[in-house]
Order: sequence, then C-alpha cells, then structure tokens
Amino acid sequence: LFLTRSKLPLAPVWRAYFDGCHTGSYSVHILASEGSRELQSNASWSADLPEAHIVNTTGWRSAGKALRFSFHMVSAMMQLWKAGSNAFAGNGCAPRWAQLLSDSCAPIASCASFHLKLRESPKVSKLRVE
Repeated sequence: LFLTRSKLPLAPVWRAYFDGCHTGSYSVHILASEGSRELQSNASWSADLPEAHIVNTTGWRSAGKALRFSFHMVSAMMQLWKAGSNAFAGNGCAPRWAQLLSDSCAPIASCASFHLKLRESPKVSKLRVE
C-alpha cells in the first residue's frame, strides 16, 4: 500500500523487490494525494509496476487542502487500507498482511525474507514505536 504525493520515484527498486516474491503472492495499491489522474498517466511507474491498482482519491481530497499533517492524511490512509483489505492477490488469496509505505520508502531486505519474518509470528502486529 503506497501513499504518495504524485508518483512513485523508486518504482524500479520496488519492481526488483516484487520480482523476488512468489508469483501472485502480493498486490500493489497506490493512492496519490495529487490525484489519481496524474498517477495513471505516469508511464514510468506503470512500466515498472503494471499490476498496481490505483486507489481513487474521490471522497477524501478537498481542493486546496494539504494532505500532510491533517485529518485528510488519516482519511487517505483509511481509504488505502480499505482498498488493500478488500483486494485479492494474484493467486486468489485474501491479504494476511498489509504494509503502508510512502514514496520515499525502499526495501532493505528481499521479499522472501520479509514474508518469512511475517510468517514467524502470525496475527501479531509489526507496528513498533520507539
């Protein structure tokens, strides 16, 4: 689940990460605060992540309202969570885990090692506050 301003600058890095996942074991959802129309027309990310689902921003985005540090951010995150939780991966399975990422996040481990870590403690939140 990617929450981004307008594009996904690290899409090629994420492509390499997803290429290490078992086929059909994930789904990608992107919500852009600058609007889904610009995101849909951005050919650079769509070439790298053609399987990505664009989450429609209608319903939470107000003209002239800043998304960052506002309730609009919470609303956008909830809309993204909803889209991700109602989707199915390419293998037909419902999601067991969801990860919320920003446009500046990059993977630091392989997909296989990340999935293994999640399987080690099922149904346990991985949210950590320091």
